[in-house]
Amino acid sequence: MMPVDLGTTVAEVAWVAPSPRLEWGFELHDVDGNPFEAEIDGWIERPDGERFAAPAFFDGDAVWRIRFTPEQSGVYRLAGVTRRTSSGRHELEAALQTPAAYGVRQAPAPGFVRRLASDPSRFGLDGTRPWYPFGMNVAWHAEDQFPLCFARMSEAGMNWSRVWMVHWAGLNLDWFMRGDKLGQLDLEVARRWDRIIESAEQHNIRFQLVLQHHGQVSTFVNSNWHDHPWSRARGGFLAHPAEFFTHPRALELTRRKYRYIVARWGYSPAVMAWELFNEVEYTNGYLGAKVKRWIDHFVDLGQHFAGADGHAVAEWHAEMAALLRSVDVHRHLVTTSAAEPNHPLWESMDYLQGHCYRHDMLSAVSAIPDGADPERPFFWGEIGDHNMAYPDKADGRYTRAMLWAGLMSGAAGAAQIWAWDRVEALDLYRDFAAAAAFIRAGDFAGRRLTRQPVQVEPAPGTAATAGPFAMAVADDERVAGWAYHGLGVHHPGEEAVRGRLTLRGRRAGRWRVDWLSTGEPAVLDGCELEVGPEGALVLETPDIRRDVAFVARWLEER
Repeated sequence: MMPVDLGTTVAEVAWVAPSPRLEWGFELHDVDGNPFEAEIDGWIERPDGERFAAPAFFDGDAVWRIRFTPEQSGVYRLAGVTRRTSSGRHELEAALQTPAAYGVRQAPAPGFVRRLASDPSRFGLDGTRPWYPFGMNVAWHAEDQFPLCFARMSEAGMNWSRVWMVHWAGLNLDWFMRGDKLGQLDLEVARRWDRIIESAEQHNIRFQLVLQHHGQVSTFVNSNWHDHPWSRARGGFLAHPAEFFTHPRALELTRRKYRYIVARWGYSPAVMAWELFNEVEYTNGYLGAKVKRWIDHFVDLGQHFAGADGHAVAEWHAEMAALLRSVDVHRHLVTTSAAEPNHPLWESMDYLQGHCYRHDMLSAVSAIPDGADPERPFFWGEIGDHNMAYPDKADGRYTRAMLWAGLMSGAAGAAQIWAWDRVEALDLYRDFAAAAAFIRAGDFAGRRLTRQPVQVEPAPGTAATAGPFAMAVADDERVAGWAYHGLGVHHPGEEAVRGRLTLRGRRAGRWRVDWLSTGEPAVLDGCELEVGPEGALVLETPDIRRDVAFVARWLEER
């Protein structure tokens, strides 16, 4: 390609945290037809002289933009603009609205989430700085509430979230593009996402951007199929929901939308990952492939399961993951959410996440499910007590219990609370702040802590249902644990319990033990003690009416 000369003006750009994106804007007047169908690339020249293609996005009228986050200091230049067609790349004449070149001073690592180079089962910023995701879902919100929510989360020490592209919150790019608008994207929605992502950047929140959710192509669970713009009932082209994964027109429209998403927001380190689907197991394509074989013996549900093919769902994931990676110059992670950790669709994903809504949540979220790939990161991306009968949901007691139990699995990230509305309504941010302090004290990001057995000896006369009970994660030099009152974790007003906790296999020597509040970031008590050659770390708990956390650090050999 011979680049079009776009000028040589250099604008000095000071590095401004957290994401000093470079943005080139230009007009193209020779792009006919639907601009969302055009594959426009800008050729950026790095300071070392290397050139690469970055996808451009349409922003209204004849304006196109390219966004890029620099990873080194020096001058970055837009060397040319091309359009990709079936016959190859073609040069375009671009009328620049911005300087052609930017000078960047002292560009530090921007902080894109990767799998940690030294341990690919964990996360790291830019692959080198260990990072432990901890936060809560904020799947949708009024636009003006996102900055307030992200600010509260950041103040409480949270660094992770998960936001869906849903139509009912005005966050879906193409849900209302019907009739002759089919194939176009809503620029007002796009600008809304601009502001959400900028707010996440400002507050140091990295989130999974959820591209699809199950209800869009399900007739069984949280169904929105009756209003899907691609459904024949609404003037579209899909006869059945399962065709979303296989119909050529659906595949082409999805590819175009995903290219646009990467072009517009792929610059941002605030996007932890592209999440292809929320709970794809509830779509007709996935669910139907599992049950059609036997349910047809009892009742005709062919109108729901027509076209269902579990292999097609896995192939769709592989194709869309490949598409995202092919255009994403910043190499964001790609994931999805599905119930079965050994399903073939996970083969093309960078990390695994599950969702957990069980009757015994404390046991469930404090474990990694069977079948999860130990060579890739895993964490629970949603947890909730929706299937539990406890009467204490309204006061947030069990939300706090799930939060703490979810730190005890040894996973690559915390188990992430779903009910952000409950956190906001009950102002549970202090509980998260306490957990964040515990995560720092336990060095969850820098260590590979794994679940460890804890032997508990209740004080004499303690009711068996009261406990205490305890969980812990540890490595050779660090133990982080949580002890709780079996009744008080649910109900206020219980008598305090005490007990002795023993963790075996610990390193001999001098240890420092701190007992931490679970309701605020505070140290309650602490001491130093000796672990002998037999390796038993023995802790005497304080009074426990609800719960308490502890961190033990090896100091030195004796």
